[in-house]
Amino acid sequence: MPDPLPELRERLLRAGVRPGAVSRYLAELRDHHDDLVAEALSDGLSEADATTRARQRLGGIDALARPIETDRRFHGWAGRTPWAVFVLIPVLVHAAAVVSVVLGLIAAARSGHAPGRLAPLLDAAQYLAGGVIPILGAWLLAVIAMRQRSRLVWPLAGAGVLALLSASVRLSLTAPVSGQPGEIAAGLALPSILHVLALILIAMLPVLWLPATLCRRFLAAGGR
Repeated sequence: MPDPLPELRERLLRAGVRPGAVSRYLAELRDHHDDLVAEALSDGLSEADATTRARQRLGGIDALARPIETDRRFHGWAGRTPWAVFVLIPVLVHAAAVVSVVLGLIAAARSGHAPGRLAPLLDAAQYLAGGVIPILGAWLLAVIAMRQRSRLVWPLAGAGVLALLSASVRLSLTAPVSGQPGEIAAGLALPSILHVLALILIAMLPVLWLPATLCRRFLAAGGR
C-alpha cells in the first residue's frame, strides 16, 4: 500500500490550505502512523505488514483531506482571495514603489545635484519602475503560486497586469533654468507591446528553472 502523505500534501496545497498548516498536519499524521507501526510490530507483525496495517488504519486520502479542506481557518489568502494576492496587492505595491522612486528623485534634486547629474538618476529610476520592480514582483508571485499550488492563471494575470502597468509608467525631469524651478513628473502612457512581452517573458523565467517534477505539479494546478 503506497504512502498516502505525499499525495495528501499535493491535494491540500491545491485546495488552498496554507503550506505551514499542511506541514504541521502531515507531521502529526506521520507521528500517528509511526505509533501505529510500532503497535503492530509489538503484536508480532513483520515490518511490511505493520506498515500496511498502519496505513489502512490511518485512512484514505479523502478521509484525511476532508477535515482540513473544509475548515477555512487553514486556508491561506492565496487560496481564499487569489485576485487580491496576485493582482490587487501587486498593483498597490508597484504604485507605492513608483511613488518612492519619485520621492527619491525629488530628494536628490533638492540636495543640490547639478541638472546634468540628475539625468542618470532619472534613467535609473525609469529602469527600476519600468523593469526591475515589476519583474521582481512577478517572480515573487510565481514563488507564492508554486509554493501553494495556485492555479496558473493567477500568477500569469498578476505578471501581465504588472507588465502593462510598469511599461506604461513615464518619468520626466525638467531641469531648473534661469531661476525657474525644475519639475519631476510621473504619469502613464500607451505601453510598447514589445516592452510588455519582454517583461512577461522574463517574469516567467522561474517556471523554466523549476525541477521537472515541481514544474509538472505547478502546471497541473492550472487545470483545477
